[in-house]
Amino acid sequence: RWLTEEERDHLIASCSESIRSIVTMLFFSGCRIGEALSLDWRDVRDGSANFTTYKGKSKRRRVRAVPLVPEVLDVLGEREVGRVFKRPDGSAWDYDSFYNIWSRAIETSGIEDFRPHDARHTFASHLVQKGASLRAVADLLGHTSMAMVMRYSHLAPSHLANTIELLRRDGTFLTHE
Repeated sequence: RWLTEEERDHLIASCSESIRSIVTMLFFSGCRIGEALSLDWRDVRDGSANFTTYKGKSKRRRVRAVPLVPEVLDVLGEREVGRVFKRPDGSAWDYDSFYNIWSRAIETSGIEDFRPHDARHTFASHLVQKGASLRAVADLLGHTSMAMVMRYSHLAPSHLANTIELLRRDGTFLTHE
């Protein structure tokens, strides 16, 4: 499930001020809700957010840096110590508190059947539709397998035509536009 840009913007506008910055982060970084809620200011630097995940049986630590677009940088606010996103009372967000407010935003927006994780799918879908390579999308999402990101390949019907056009170019090493 993913939203159009208009639906995405409408949902963000429908959010209460308390979660609008988190929802903006979800849509424009492709991070998971847990990654957003646990993001610490020390993990935001040089215009990127560093998201840490622990994968596999050995729980190997992986860090991926996601460049932050102006839409996110504008809502982050002043750099502090501790968590980037805090509840209005200054405490850390928990899933229940976030989901209570999220549910109201979904109802207000009139969008049905949409979960916070679907913002990640929206992020990936928009990138693919705009011509991003599947490898780049996989890297931004933190997928180690291309199989995970192949679910978005149908959204870029022109990718084969764009690739075959490379044969017509002289002296270039571009793999995508």
